Amino acid sequence: MRTGADTELDAFVVAFERMSRAAKRARVRVDAEAALTPSQIDLVLPLYESDDALGLRELARAAGVSPPTATRMIAGLEDRGLVTREPAPGDRRAVRLALTDAGRAAVAEQRARTMDRRRAVFERLAPAERRAAAQVMRRLADAFEELT
Repeated sequence: MRTGADTELDAFVVAFERMSRAAKRARVRVDAEAALTPSQIDLVLPLYESDDALGLRELARAAGVSPPTATRMIAGLEDRGLVTREPAPGDRRAVRLALTDAGRAAVAEQRARTMDRRRAVFERLAPAERRAAAQVMRRLADAFEELT
């Protein structure tokens, strides 16, 4: 016998999956023109937000990828002149990574595009929906963080 809670869960799952798919499709469409893929942005965003060069493991952890995957991604970005590697002071085996000017420009452009896309979604909502959406998204983010 199904309960009201089961019906609410079903409605939540359907709505959540629909939103996730729509967000992914929108991101793919907009990012098709971008210099960086969504995965690359996730990897280099800490470099953009930091005043210092960072280590590969730090970036891999922040992006949720393995160090070997991050290494391959960084190599491709380095080949395109978007990232530089420097020896880490005091550890000959380690490297520090930094964005080049071109890398910074690519991230800034993508962030601006992302903000435009988010603004367009925001503007489609009524003021009360905007506040409710922000609150629900914060709660969902917290719930996801607690699952890990």
